[in-house]
Amino acid sequence: MSDGFDLFIEETLKKHNLTEIKYFSNTLIMKNNKLSIEFKNGNSSCSTGSGVCKCSKTQGKEFWYIGDGLSDACISHKAGKLFAKNNLKKYCEQKEIDYIKFETFKDILAYFAEKGDLNAKFNYINNRR
Repeated sequence: MSDGFDLFIEETLKKHNLTEIKYFSNTLIMKNNKLSIEFKNGNSSCSTGSGVCKCSKTQGKEFWYIGDGLSDACISHKAGKLFAKNNLKKYCEQKEIDYIKFETFKDILAYFAEKGDLNAKFNYINNRR
């Protein structure tokens, strides 16, 4: 889930051969040399006013979440385990929400590697080079 735009997400996923991943985002449309945007995943009652209402797109109660902005605020209350940085980290501190601090995805891989997840450990070791 991202409050960003599909065009950029699709390019990033293609670059890393991850096109099978389902995602929710805002839509950027180019028509007649003009850009327009659509918020197909919004919710008028969203507490953060985001284009993608992440709370309404999340199913289940036990999930881990990685976020860095205020569009992640409402879902931070629901996550079983939360990785936060930037504005989301500040929000969590104000609201006294438990989180794990991170700066890059390598920090998250290191967290899982320390917990014994072999795939994360392998990826962390390879990415340190």
